[in-house]
Amino acid sequence: MTQDIVIERPLGPSENFYRCRNAAGFYQNFAAVGTYSIDLASKDRVMFCALRKSILDYHILICNLFKNEADRNTILRPIAKATFGDLYVKVNGPTGGRRWYEKFIHDLCCEKLFDIYEESPLFRIVLAGECTLGATFEHTAADGVVAPQFHAIFLDNLGFCGNRSNEKEYEESYGKIPDVIGSDTVIFDAAKDTQFIKHSLPPPVEMFMENHLDYTFGDDEHYSIATPKNYPKKWPGRFPAKLKANKIMKLVHVGPEHFNPLLAACREKRVTLTAYLATIQALTFNPIYGDKHHTSCMIAVTLRRFLTPDVVEEPYKEIVANEKYRILGNFAHMGLPTLFEPVKEFSWDLVKKVNGELFQTTKNPRLLNTSKGFTDAADLYDESGELFSPILGANKADSVKMSNLGAYNFPVYEIEGENWTIDDLQFAQDMAPGASEFVVNVVSCPRGGLNIVLSYFEGDTGDEEVLANIHRDFEENIKKYYAA
Repeated sequence: MTQDIVIERPLGPSENFYRCRNAAGFYQNFAAVGTYSIDLASKDRVMFCALRKSILDYHILICNLFKNEADRNTILRPIAKATFGDLYVKVNGPTGGRRWYEKFIHDLCCEKLFDIYEESPLFRIVLAGECTLGATFEHTAADGVVAPQFHAIFLDNLGFCGNRSNEKEYEESYGKIPDVIGSDTVIFDAAKDTQFIKHSLPPPVEMFMENHLDYTFGDDEHYSIATPKNYPKKWPGRFPAKLKANKIMKLVHVGPEHFNPLLAACREKRVTLTAYLATIQALTFNPIYGDKHHTSCMIAVTLRRFLTPDVVEEPYKEIVANEKYRILGNFAHMGLPTLFEPVKEFSWDLVKKVNGELFQTTKNPRLLNTSKGFTDAADLYDESGELFSPILGANKADSVKMSNLGAYNFPVYEIEGENWTIDDLQFAQDMAPGASEFVVNVVSCPRGGLNIVLSYFEGDTGDEEVLANIHRDFEENIKKYYAA
């Protein structure tokens, strides 16, 4: 370890928002579930080694939040100690089928699994059966992109640690492997293991974004605020926001036989898959939205695209310049609203319009300006719960939030005659009470195809019959219109 490595640091204003939201009870976790090609349940030794390597290479995974009374702020730092069982849990019983996956990922996202300000991790992996591995995260120090990235990191480390010829190199870099490994085996001890940390924490996002400047660049007709001419009123939503509401999660799956030609169609039309899916949701959900209002679709973007070595301070340049190092941390932005008139029929022209607006959003260096009101008002030490409570009882901010984490083509490692890889991947997240009526979480990989977790709040609003089939309609429409 050298003094150039950032082992701990204060939270940035954006991270502080997620801390406050957690403390207010307005959001729990997000998660990604990977289907591995091997029996992980019988491989505790390699699981231990791969997990230890993962948390030492990316020590943000072993951090929690702690209040710093002297400076009246909150810091992100490694916890004092963790056992294998603190980070890795096995769940026995049968697995498989849509309903099982929906419940599994719901529990990873919506149950309270972590406590901030405690000497305990804000991240965990849960193995169900032999090969279904869920990775779940509290949101302050990590955004949704981290969930599939973790699986990519972990698979690489499984491949490295599963090869016995790498054992000497492993022990030189990460310490001796315990002779006996169980749930009580210490996997991280800050007093002994800080020496093995080789990389800085990720920088706070404010370091490289123009958050103090107007994101519209003075344009009163900016696409995110110019309401459709014939539909000036915004859809009020299904029911006002409330803190306690059951969250429904439905799995939408598009297999490779449809997903690959869908991608080809999007490439031919020069649009992104995200723009296509956003348009299909507006068409599919129109029976819920109705014909009298415009709706708003927030398409999340990662601010990593603005992260380059020349815009960060010296301690962070090494990880940003290293193309093989995956930047974890929290660089999430909810995006800017895409405003839809009621959509009655599919149109590639509409997809192209959405695509053009999304392209502008991803190039906008001032996106953090949209949260300036909160970050200016929030305290860096206390929880600022009063900034969240006005949301309750009011209409939700948006009709739908969409997060597309992209496509992951996982490598295949041949270990002792077995092919070790990840064949399928799903992503989902908890729902904040006042954010949106629906959340559409998207991730894909070539072998598994496209997986979407559609989430919404349960409520007696008279639209239950339509909602009961909305995920099936969404799935069918995704497959139906790409050939139009």
